[in-house]
Amino acid sequence: MKAQPNFVSVADAAAIMGLHPRYVRKLCAAGKIEALRVGKVFLVVRQAASAYERDPYGRGRPKGKA
Repeated sequence: MKAQPNFVSVADAAAIMGLHPRYVRKLCAAGKIEALRVGKVFLVVRQAASAYERDPYGRGRPKGKA
């Protein structure tokens, strides 16, 4: 029998990833992390949350621009 992946809630995945839950939902909707949508709720694969790495350079406006 094939083992089922462990799923976590968006809030738990956000805690694992060190991100805000709203941003984790955006990642799920965009398909950037492996997740399953059940109704209006996303369930994130635990291994995907653990493996996700943030961009070390960040996002937003470049520094030094006024």
